[in-house]
Amino acid sequence: MEKMKQLIHQRGQVKGRVTKIVRKLSEAADEPETTSFSQLKALEKKLELNYSEYTTKHDLIIDMCNGENLEEQDEKMEEFDELHTDALMKLNLLMDFFRSNPAPTNVGAPQVIVTQQPLRTPIPTFDGKYEGWPKFKALFNDLVGKCGDSDATKLQYLDKALIGDASGILDARIINNNNYLQAWKLLEERFENPRVIIDTHISGLLSMKAIPKQSYKDLRSLIDTCSRHVEGLRFMKQEVDGTAGLIVVKLLAMCLDGETRKQWEQTLEHGELPDLDDTLKFLRNYCQVLERCEVDIASAKIAFKPLATGRTTAQPRNSHPVTSSLSDNVCELCEGQHSNYKCSKFLSMSIDQRVTKVKQVGLCFNCLRKGHQSRICPSDKVCSKCSKRHHTMLHFEQVSQAESEQQSDSGESSSTEVKTVSTLLPENPVSLACSSVQRRAKQVLLMTALVNVVAKSGKSLKLRALLDSGSQVNLISDSAVKLLSLPKYPANIPVVGVGGTRSQIRHHVILKLFSDYSKFESNVDCLVTTRVTGKIPSVAVNISEWKFPPGIVLADPSFNESKDVDLLIGAELFFQILKQAQLKISEDLPTLYETQFGWVMAGAIDEVDDEVVNVLCATDEDPLLKSIQRFFEQEELAEERVLTSEEEAID
Repeated sequence: MEKMKQLIHQRGQVKGRVTKIVRKLSEAADEPETTSFSQLKALEKKLELNYSEYTTKHDLIIDMCNGENLEEQDEKMEEFDELHTDALMKLNLLMDFFRSNPAPTNVGAPQVIVTQQPLRTPIPTFDGKYEGWPKFKALFNDLVGKCGDSDATKLQYLDKALIGDASGILDARIINNNNYLQAWKLLEERFENPRVIIDTHISGLLSMKAIPKQSYKDLRSLIDTCSRHVEGLRFMKQEVDGTAGLIVVKLLAMCLDGETRKQWEQTLEHGELPDLDDTLKFLRNYCQVLERCEVDIASAKIAFKPLATGRTTAQPRNSHPVTSSLSDNVCELCEGQHSNYKCSKFLSMSIDQRVTKVKQVGLCFNCLRKGHQSRICPSDKVCSKCSKRHHTMLHFEQVSQAESEQQSDSGESSSTEVKTVSTLLPENPVSLACSSVQRRAKQVLLMTALVNVVAKSGKSLKLRALLDSGSQVNLISDSAVKLLSLPKYPANIPVVGVGGTRSQIRHHVILKLFSDYSKFESNVDCLVTTRVTGKIPSVAVNISEWKFPPGIVLADPSFNESKDVDLLIGAELFFQILKQAQLKISEDLPTLYETQFGWVMAGAIDEVDDEVVNVLCATDEDPLLKSIQRFFEQEELAEERVLTSEEEAID
């Protein structure tokens, strides 16, 4: 960073020297007797050296930007180019004057020089790409070629207009001879090749990149690419209509994401052939709609402060990876002088506490660093125990194979016929039985979502799922399995219910889930039970006066209605499904959490008398019971914080 500041300072000094030369040339234009031809030649050499030095330092600065502030640096280069061009124009005019007036002019009547005003319109540039030559040729000829400037000035304009691969084409001999016509002819012979230009535009259309997911930026880039090549072909007198237009529309449609493709297809009648211009017009309008929606969502995330977990203030989440050299030495979990994954306090926590701490601080679940989410983590490392995208210290331990064999030898019933049972299916007793109890408490909304499940026929059906981080396994109701017509595989899983009652789950199924909201999909192993849980929520909630931010897509639009749950997704996938974004729409209402299926509501609302509360029953030794106890303790602490803040506000 210090090196970059030094280069920027040195580049500014070069610009200052050129500014002084421009000032001196302006004074010489008013009083030619104050300078000489030899002085002008010296200034010309200085301008050449300063331009070379400026571009060298500018290139070094660009290399150190790493994709940041590139537009600002490009503006600096354009400003210097304009200043340098102005200096060269003034210099050439003065040199032309001295060539036509070799005798001294310091006596007699004052001399008057009619200076040519610099062009106000930016000079077009050409980077050496064949497809850009026709447009550059037309613009440059209209702006410079037909003007009344001298050949030396035109040649100077032309030399500065050639950038990228085209820079350096004009050799020193052509420039020294001020032969503008020869320079222009050289460019025409090299780049005016209709066959190459047309082939380049066709190749550009064939290589358009597909859009992986709905995004106005990617869609706009696709539209611009297609339009540029189509207009380039039309400029070359190659009309893109009829069959050619249909081919381009097909190529364009193949690059669209699924949702945009559906919206476009709905604009066409059955059997109607699409028109290229109409298609581009629709996509431009649709791109504007997407941009407004994405901007509204971004504004809503800024307007609504994310809810922090626990008592510690949540740290801000950066949109870019942290580049500070101190980030690897200062622990963001305890602020000690060590890396995050070496934190002794973090290692002493339970798995649940570690997960909570990582979410609270805003770290990546895969590499335990701040600045990005696990789904875009640049690290190629995965969990050493299950090879999934989370850190090994966040891995939920499962029953080992040795324990399973020991249990089988001791007389526990197990199925030896099943070869497809997931390793996440425990064979020791687990707490799965669901029950309903009555208590006077706040109504608590749980996370529910509508998920797509692929049936045996290949079609997908939507099931209502409960997202539960405290469940060791996944559950599905027997009625949902029948609806999907999926094959059931035998299993022998002991279940502990209320009061220690024991039962056996006899079957499990393998589901394929996917989302309409994102590209998330997964294969899930689920135990089959008669009923997953009671109705959720137990009492319908009136949300008529709730105001949701614009652009929010709910994972379960009827989350407030008391309905049955078909599926329970446990800790195996919970933290892969849960994203980092959170929105608090009101202090007395639950929080919105973004998931792979959309936004879900979770949290406590107004107090309800004799509410029927759904809980997962557990033994005293089961970690689920501890999770439930911690949940209600956190709710009480949250209520105490709200009351305390209200009392402080009154004081």
